[in-house]
Amino acid sequence: MSMSSFLQPAWKCALVLALTLPAHAEVRVHTHQASFLADLQSSGHLVREEGFEDDAVWGAVRTTLVLGFSTAPSVVSQGVTWASNFAAGAITTSEGAARTGNWGLFSYPHGSYATGVDCMTEGACGDGFTGSATPGFYAIGGWIRTNTPYAKVGLILDGTPVDFGSAGTIGTDYAFFGAVSTSAFARFEFRELEGTIEDQKFIFGDDFYLAPVPEPSRFMLLLSGLGLVGLAVRRHARLRT
Repeated sequence: MSMSSFLQPAWKCALVLALTLPAHAEVRVHTHQASFLADLQSSGHLVREEGFEDDAVWGAVRTTLVLGFSTAPSVVSQGVTWASNFAAGAITTSEGAARTGNWGLFSYPHGSYATGVDCMTEGACGDGFTGSATPGFYAIGGWIRTNTPYAKVGLILDGTPVDFGSAGTIGTDYAFFGAVSTSAFARFEFRELEGTIEDQKFIFGDDFYLAPVPEPSRFMLLLSGLGLVGLAVRRHARLRT
């Protein structure tokens, strides 16, 4: 393999990172984990996984039958701030919410049903949780289920809803939902869309995959490294002529 062909995937990655993004992003929707991860790989994105298993980070929000509810307004893990989608709410983890490992995520209280707001409108008080980071993300995907079937899952990126169509209807088994955007977003929200005060719906999440926007220092290091290798390629070409 020539050095120039070796460089090609790296340069593709650099172009993805350096691209000046359009005002109207293309969002690719996925309801299968395999296609979502393949999309991330082909796009050259870094991938970060979150399964809520790290006790050093999540140990203070472990809800159990013996100890009861342990919550926090937010938890920062791997640079991502996880929180309830309701400002006065909190988040926690429990064994019952887990898909793999020992712990899964949910908001408590669920949604804002207890506030007396107009919860007769579907989704107005919907249960859910958010993630945010600086400089942001290019993708988010994870597994969601309900214990109040049937429920409907929505994903919102910086205030813009993602439409999963009929696939958004979930039961008690975990189902995968993800989105890959050509433009970075700073916040995502998984929200239940059909619950009302008379028919409350709850959702739980686990095994998330995120594609963070590289920090400037890491991006410049990548470009610097690619520049040095590119110089070596040009020197190698001159020596051969």
